[in-house]
Amino acid sequence: MHFTSEQFQFLSSADTLKLIESELRNNVERYNAAKDARWFVTQLFPKIHDALTQQGNNGLLQQYQEIVHHCNWISFIMLTEDETLELFAHGLITMTQLSDNIELDPKLRGRLVAITDHAYRNTLKKKWQNAMLSNTETLSRQPLVVNQENRGTSIGVWLRFYLSQKGYDLVDPIERQQFILASPQVRVLSETEKQQLLKLIEVLEFTKRDSTKPEGVEETILFRKESGEVVSIKDNVAEPINERMLRQAEEFLALEQQDKVLGMKEIFLGDEQERGKIRQFQLNMIQQNLPLKDALLNAIQHEEPLRAHAALKLLSQKGTLMNVVSADPQFETMVREGLSKRFSETAQLAFHGVTDPIMMSVLLQEIYQTHLQLGKTQSARFAAQLEALLVKSGAAAFRGMVYADPDKNAFFWTPIVEENGRLKFS
Repeated sequence: MHFTSEQFQFLSSADTLKLIESELRNNVERYNAAKDARWFVTQLFPKIHDALTQQGNNGLLQQYQEIVHHCNWISFIMLTEDETLELFAHGLITMTQLSDNIELDPKLRGRLVAITDHAYRNTLKKKWQNAMLSNTETLSRQPLVVNQENRGTSIGVWLRFYLSQKGYDLVDPIERQQFILASPQVRVLSETEKQQLLKLIEVLEFTKRDSTKPEGVEETILFRKESGEVVSIKDNVAEPINERMLRQAEEFLALEQQDKVLGMKEIFLGDEQERGKIRQFQLNMIQQNLPLKDALLNAIQHEEPLRAHAALKLLSQKGTLMNVVSADPQFETMVREGLSKRFSETAQLAFHGVTDPIMMSVLLQEIYQTHLQLGKTQSARFAAQLEALLVKSGAAAFRGMVYADPDKNAFFWTPIVEENGRLKFS
């Protein structure tokens, strides 16, 4: 990578490191700003890495690596699988030094709930566990001594010893505390080291949970009792839910009651596996109170069609889809890109807002077909679901974006034609 002399001086300066450390502590970590943390790792750090490599400044580069680990824990939900494994293998000390306002459990859960295959969640957690047990970062100044044998000072050494004492079954929090307080071997640790070890043990215990069982599943499950009451189940504990979430839960559960659409109910709804995944994505968004616009854009960026569709359905159901897409210029850009591919410059000038039914059709085709790589009939079927929800919420103008063809057992986009420089549905 080529830099100007000013860029090189800035990127390779120790003062820049201090500036970034200050920003990390005072803003990124303080406000749990995951997007800012991710931006540093993916956009700025590669430039710094190249500059310091050219300079041969390995010492400064190592200090930056600690910042990368720090940012990756803050933005853990956004990491690739390989990036998470690298953190468990080489960034655990940084994890133990996170400030108290950075709650790790929701980040670990959040990274896993994006995986719809619960069995693979267990596979990934086992990989995390193995990386922890092999971690060579130094935890203690004094070595672990067992039967007069010096085992070493690394994180992996201490965690393997913990498992040798407590086993691979889940250990409750009280027993973990007793291990820290009562184990003769742990007494050699300083108070700071004991707290670090306890944090590591808590994460290790998280990796033992079975995601295929109710007591181990990462997300909250909504369940309607025979009495009609809706409760939430998390960590195998059922609790009543507040009024706001109850309204959302009732709306969510009502999605099961879709009316037949032109005699093509099964095709309209999709198969049970697809519906189950979409329901789970919706439930995650409701339970975690995720901003739906952010969830939608993130799913589009990562080309996750079912997660994107889940967000679009919730927005349509709540009647807020038009407000969201009209307020963010990213959606207008998508519409303009769609128009430029298909219509004349004169017709493009007819653009007068994303929420016009024709422009909404163009936007949804761009999202589903261009960004999410869905075929025409599958994207039209998804749009039919959104159209039904929009019309039900009172936006009758959006009726007719797609149509059903019973002879072909499929949904299709209503063609948009250009006539005298104006666009209309044919």
